Amino acid sequence: MTRLLRAALGGLPEPDTDSAAAMARRAADVLRPPGALAALDDLAIHLAAWQGTTQPAVRHPAVLVFAGDHGVADAGVSNYPADITTAILAAIRAGRATVHAMARAAGATVEAVDVGVGVPTGDIRFEAALSEERFEDVPRVVRRPLARARTAQHLRSSCTGCLESPRVSSRARRPRR
Repeated sequence: MTRLLRAALGGLPEPDTDSAAAMARRAADVLRPPGALAALDDLAIHLAAWQGTTQPAVRHPAVLVFAGDHGVADAGVSNYPADITTAILAAIRAGRATVHAMARAAGATVEAVDVGVGVPTGDIRFEAALSEERFEDVPRVVRRPLARARTAQHLRSSCTGCLESPRVSSRARRPRR
């Protein structure tokens, strides 16, 4: 791990396991079929742990989409050709992508960040996806978008070209009892 990455991760707080456990008990106490809304429960428990509260909330949601091309895509491992990433990035930046409809419903902002469109990573069948130089460049590339989204309490990100179905977190809260 690089020195910069160690320094950035070194001061992060630990999750509040008591808040997470309390949120899990609260979710289990709600009358509904077993497993119903499990993904929402998992998100609430995650937020409770990281916000240190049994009443987690997302007040300023943000979606950052990191778009890049993977070298292995040329091997036909993706549902889409590599050049679709350019079109998707343009659609996101123009506000015409599906992520915007989901984000609007959640009251979230959307920002697309080009992290290598047209400059594919290494082909993981033969080499590391990121060279050491490219890996070292990651903090510089993501620092500004993260700073702009710094008021976001929960950030869900995806990489266009990596994940084909990015999810947007909603600010839905369970009604108080």
